[in-house]
Amino acid sequence: MRLIIRDDKPAVGGFTANYIAKRINEFVATNEHPNFVLGLPTGSSPLPVYHKLIELYVRGKVSFKHVITFNMDEYVGLPKSHPESYHSFMFDNFFSKVDIDPKNAHILDGEAENLVEECERYEELIESVGGIDLFLGGIGEDGHIAFNEPGSSLASRTRMKTLAYDTIVANARFFDNDISKVPRMALTVGIATVMDAREVIIVITGKHKAPALAKSIEEGVNHMWTVSAIQQHPWAMVVADEDATLELRVGTVRYFKSIESVQSEQELKYDPFALDRPETLEHTLDGGATCIAYNHGGKYKGTLLAAGRFDGFVNIWDMLTLAPIRVFEAHVKAVVSVSWSMNSRYLLSASRDWNCVVWDVETGERRQTIKMDAPVQEAFFHPCSSNCILITLSTQQTFIVDVEHKHTKTEIGQLWENGTNGEVIQRSQMTTAKFSSNGQYILGGTSQGCIIVFELPSLNVISESAICNGAIKQIALDRRDRLIACTSRDRTIRVASMHEDMNGIEPLFRFADEIDRTIWNGVAFSNDNEYVIGGSGHKASHYIYIWDTTSGTLLKVVEGPRNPLHDVIWHPTKPHMASIDSQGQILTWTTNNKQRWAAFAPGFEELEANIAYKEREDEFDIYVDQDNNVVKGVENVSLVDIDTAKALQKVSPPPYLLGHVDVDDDENFFPSQPDLSDVEDIE
Repeated sequence: MRLIIRDDKPAVGGFTANYIAKRINEFVATNEHPNFVLGLPTGSSPLPVYHKLIELYVRGKVSFKHVITFNMDEYVGLPKSHPESYHSFMFDNFFSKVDIDPKNAHILDGEAENLVEECERYEELIESVGGIDLFLGGIGEDGHIAFNEPGSSLASRTRMKTLAYDTIVANARFFDNDISKVPRMALTVGIATVMDAREVIIVITGKHKAPALAKSIEEGVNHMWTVSAIQQHPWAMVVADEDATLELRVGTVRYFKSIESVQSEQELKYDPFALDRPETLEHTLDGGATCIAYNHGGKYKGTLLAAGRFDGFVNIWDMLTLAPIRVFEAHVKAVVSVSWSMNSRYLLSASRDWNCVVWDVETGERRQTIKMDAPVQEAFFHPCSSNCILITLSTQQTFIVDVEHKHTKTEIGQLWENGTNGEVIQRSQMTTAKFSSNGQYILGGTSQGCIIVFELPSLNVISESAICNGAIKQIALDRRDRLIACTSRDRTIRVASMHEDMNGIEPLFRFADEIDRTIWNGVAFSNDNEYVIGGSGHKASHYIYIWDTTSGTLLKVVEGPRNPLHDVIWHPTKPHMASIDSQGQILTWTTNNKQRWAAFAPGFEELEANIAYKEREDEFDIYVDQDNNVVKGVENVSLVDIDTAKALQKVSPPPYLLGHVDVDDDENFFPSQPDLSDVEDIE
């Protein structure tokens, strides 16, 4: 039996949902067993699992079209339409939000005329579909699984059960806290029914269930703690949060955590999905870099890498040839950030010398120099306009600068409140800020650990959400503006989900080095939003951590040279990364992907020598019917306009920018190579 321990309830739900989705996707249908069969519980424990499964379905990561489900239990005498019936619970919280066929969702009928026959029918139905592949379950405070109360037979099958008083009291919260409204009897699968499943997962969360977890893990099988029966199952797993482990011995927790660590390490060695994670050092560029950024727009996005240097210069590297194609003498102090315009025509560099410079990448000339009143901490182009720039200063002030209209500066983030003596004081100060991917909002991090969302162009505050206790250092957004990650002064990376209308956030995961308590020098999302990466600021190592955004699971720790890591970013289109070490070297990372020739064609065979191709007699024949429609051979294939397809993928500018003229409007822009014809050859 495995015990998986996660930080909190959402993390438990994420891990469990990801595991179930993996099992469904790995299932191989046969004539005898054509569908994956899933056993499901109700109650509060599985809700985070259902929410994550719905999210995975919406993202196209799992389908329930070929899944058959069997629920554990149902109240006796409660109509299916009753809001607290388990029929209503499952359809409201799960079935109606995924693509499962309602005919494949089986729940016991608590209104059946003959309840004994209903239970027998349920057992026969499970057997007729080939048995249950995976049974998901939760437990009560007394360790009961389904409605198998303490004292239930461990050999029991689906039957009618009288509910214990503690269970009735616990379920009263679903019936307006009125005990009299709670049904006294229920139909439930038996312990043997659950044990017959090929795999069992039990979800246990909350400190109120800690005694039950301790009894089921550290003591023997006991019918007074019916969940303890899973000790005898050949493929059982318990997923618990930290609160639920409070009654376990320290040695027990350490043992299961060490087992999980070794298990994860072995799974990574044979994980086919690791091919979309960069783990291999590809190139090292000596650039004296302090900050880097891939170009993220236009036809050639991801082929250019801008690097700000500690000596104030800025380099642009062609990542196809690994050659520098532009060098800008930009500043008199170190460059702190670089940012590309929408289609890569312009580059913005910011420095501690109080200046931001906009460069024309085509001509190599300065387009604009923006002088600020304090050292600049970071600066970014608007994602849809090169005439709008967001600048944050070391004085914890943030400005929007209109380059087109005489560098008009508008300060944002000045939120005030009344003090204890009636005086007006500043409530928060901006430590970092970033445009949303669609350009409709600005997200700012404050010194008080809050995320503030401003609407553009009005700059009205949409929401203010506390995410941590320390000052926020850096913000990263996924490409859909659905996830936000931030680093903070308390040496923790936090990932949260943004509401669709941007009016709030919901914390998902937190990552921290609990042993060394190292700081995080960088955070970013992958191009497909599947992963979030963090660069460790350990003084004697160059570690890049890769986590799964769905479950929060640590997937890989990529180890580089011994020089400490300074920053890390993800490529905009590929599973590649780039990082900077303390010596200013730029390290690029790629996947360890061996060429698989068989993937190019179903019948591909690798030959030792070339042979003459022999055309089949009917290989290119075309057959038509009486209406001149193709019936064999060449199928009707609609032509795809590549330019139109790319236009559909392009982010549309927000309404307030419609009609705005921007010189950076050429999606096919790519800087020409420097002219070296007048440079003398050095022998």
